[in-house]
Amino acid sequence: MASERLVEDLLALWRLLRRSTHPVRRAEMTPEQYWLLKSLSRRGACSVGELATALGLSGSSVTSACKRLEKAGFVRRVRQGEGGDERVVLVELTARGSEQVAAWQRERRAVLSRMLEPLTPQEQDELQRLIERVLAAAEAAGGWHEGEGDGQGQERPSRGHAPGKPDQDQGPGVPKSEGSGAGPASDAIPAVEGGQAE
Repeated sequence: MASERLVEDLLALWRLLRRSTHPVRRAEMTPEQYWLLKSLSRRGACSVGELATALGLSGSSVTSACKRLEKAGFVRRVRQGEGGDERVVLVELTARGSEQVAAWQRERRAVLSRMLEPLTPQEQDELQRLIERVLAAAEAAGGWHEGEGDGQGQERPSRGHAPGKPDQDQGPGVPKSEGSGAGPASDAIPAVEGGQAE
């Protein structure tokens, strides 16, 4: 059984990483808007109904988030092409939306790399070996809900969070004003109207 101190240290590291890199914590957009962009990045174009099911949200909340993200230039709504029901409207990322998701990923990796800098190369190798053992054991046991979406069921964090509500590390969903200097990855995010979560 893992020691209580080890578990608490790992949780503290996770919270620090989220506080440093999470756009909701930095008050750039609402939890709905963030997870909607992440879901579209993984799944490709989806209907509002598909997004609502994947995220565990109401259709009206997803529609509202889509409208605000569309106005900000992160998503667009398109009708199905040939062979599909033209009455069905799909939501997809724009080039700007795709780049924003990629920027979040780059920033998180950069922050984590800086966290590892105090370790020597040998210590980093040992840490990597231990983490790989933990991951292999978890996968052998059937894995776990990672909160980043595994393509099945809800793609929001499952650690006791009610749908549509930020966790304790995310902070309020107040939109960030453009050009306030919160870092490179956030520079591409304009103020997204209607900052409070639905």
